[in-house]
Amino acid sequence: MALALVTVAIGCGQGVASDNVGGNLRPRERRLVDIGGSTHRPFDDSKVRAVVLVFLVPDCPISDSYIPELNRLHADYEPRGVRLFLVQVDPQLSIEGASEHAREHQLRPPVVRDERHAWVRKVGATITPEAAVLSPAGELLYLGRVDNRYAGLGKRRPQVTLHDLRDSLDAILAGRPVPQPHTKAVGCIIPDIH
Repeated sequence: MALALVTVAIGCGQGVASDNVGGNLRPRERRLVDIGGSTHRPFDDSKVRAVVLVFLVPDCPISDSYIPELNRLHADYEPRGVRLFLVQVDPQLSIEGASEHAREHQLRPPVVRDERHAWVRKVGATITPEAAVLSPAGELLYLGRVDNRYAGLGKRRPQVTLHDLRDSLDAILAGRPVPQPHTKAVGCIIPDIH
């Protein structure tokens, strides 16, 4: 399995409210550049139907517990035109640390570093794991939990009953509105930039 480690190639700029992301992505925000120099342009690919950013930190047990599901989401939806990126948001995490975490947990989607929190601010993310689904034009279509596995911190349900991210992606792919555009994610707070 080839592991793609990616870093976000965007400037800090001002944060944009989550309801106002819109299609105003600047050229630098439309691309993700991996450390090998390969450029990902999901917002410019005519085959892409949605771009998913799932925010993570490497020391959050709740985030780590979602990795098998995130790998499944990547496998299930990439052939259908959905590009999923895992976004490491710890400002202290080095490329080497992100790479070690990706290898240790066998992450399949590309890993993106957002150490300056440009994407965090753009979509309004506050928790890991929290998912943001954007249209190819950059419009925020969904922000919230992957599913309802956790009722609260330390309160894991025996069985998942709501698959919010999957339901949102299925609606988008079917040309329908997202059933619930905002849900509350449970997990670790995104660390501040010092």
